[in-house]
Amino acid sequence: MRIRRIAAAAAATLATSIMLAGPAAAQDDPIESLDPGTDYVTLELVSIYCVKNSEGDHDEAYLKMGRGKVWPRSGKYQTMGTGYTRSLEDANGIEAFRFPKYAMKSFSLWDYDTTSGDDALGTFDAFGAEYGTTQTKSLSGSEGEYTITYRVVDTGE
Repeated sequence: MRIRRIAAAAAATLATSIMLAGPAAAQDDPIESLDPGTDYVTLELVSIYCVKNSEGDHDEAYLKMGRGKVWPRSGKYQTMGTGYTRSLEDANGIEAFRFPKYAMKSFSLWDYDTTSGDDALGTFDAFGAEYGTTQTKSLSGSEGEYTITYRVVDTGE
């Protein structure tokens, strides 16, 4: 019975994805419509660590999910230098961090720049199937290196 529910939910998500204007459009949805037959997880961001900043003495880092900024919640960015660790907990509680176990969320780390376009510092995907674990993902871009730690919690629904 559970497999049938998961398969039906996956088929519904696939059909919805096909109707959208492309992969970016699906990521902009704050949350998939909640299906009572689907098992959900919640993503909890834990911390970010700067292994090596990308420019000068520090980066002006911010984290996006899809096209929307999720961290920091206040301000445009958080200053990050080599060896800095920052909590990402102020990003938690976003409704879009609750998603089906069979789905994933894509994130990108950016360096804010006032004089030109922002620099990409790396990307990572969080998978619902990682529930019950704490993950650390490595990101790199524009000569910077970071790690991000998060948990995927089974909501029991």
